[in-house]
Amino acid sequence: ISSYYFDNGQYEKVVNYLGRIADHLTLSDPELLYRYATSLIKIGNKKEGLGKVELLVKNTREFTGYTRSLDLLAQNYRIQKDYNKTIYFMEKYPAEDKNASYYQALSEDYLNLGDRVKAKEALMYIEDKDNTVLAKLADLHYQTGDLIMAEYTYKELIRAEKNQKDKLSAQSRLAHIYFISEEWRNSVEEYDE
Repeated sequence: ISSYYFDNGQYEKVVNYLGRIADHLTLSDPELLYRYATSLIKIGNKKEGLGKVELLVKNTREFTGYTRSLDLLAQNYRIQKDYNKTIYFMEKYPAEDKNASYYQALSEDYLNLGDRVKAKEALMYIEDKDNTVLAKLADLHYQTGDLIMAEYTYKELIRAEKNQKDKLSAQSRLAHIYFISEEWRNSVEEYDE
């Protein structure tokens, strides 16, 4: 019955139904515990629900809402600005659920901790990088002292960028890299464009 209520978004009924046996909901039936915890969150009992979701995630992966539970926990800790815990749960994602959005969020979490190297590494996992990702990645390469990769990434961005202002910004950064690398001729050519 709780499955029916849960699938139809009737979370108060799930809580009422499973609440009668809440003390007996354990990790031995992770699906029931997941439905109960998620329903608690949906009806506003966020603290208790998140506590149960965290218990589930830390002890088993064998339930259908595993990735959704990781999302809930990461979002909650991100709102609280507890980026260490956010990253802890982000790193538990199954490989098949890691996509560009995942890596961008993980990169932001690392940046919020001040770890530019890990932020850069997260973005490097994205296979089809759009211009926004390329620009951020190029900047992170530069900020972490990886000038060869910064140069390469800025060149990729210049080739792909349609917006003239963003293209000029990338060319200016590339020219600066050439300048500090004492490649005067290349620097002048980039500044001239």
